[in-house]
Amino acid sequence: MTELFLNKARTCAITGHRTLEPNFSRYRLESLLKKVVQAGFNTFLVGMAVGFDIECLKILNQIKKEYPI
Repeated sequence: MTELFLNKARTCAITGHRTLEPNFSRYRLESLLKKVVQAGFNTFLVGMAVGFDIECLKILNQIKKEYPI
């Protein structure tokens, strides 16, 4: 059996509200997540609730195409 090892120093956990605020900015979230990736984080633990969590997952999938995370 293969064991999974996480580098805690490069792991980021993300969770948020199910309901997004009216002033929610996908552009701002994408900018912040890119900064996290650029800082060296390459493993993301994302909650799977509809709302903020899923938005993060979608954005991280896009970022993955630009950066080798």
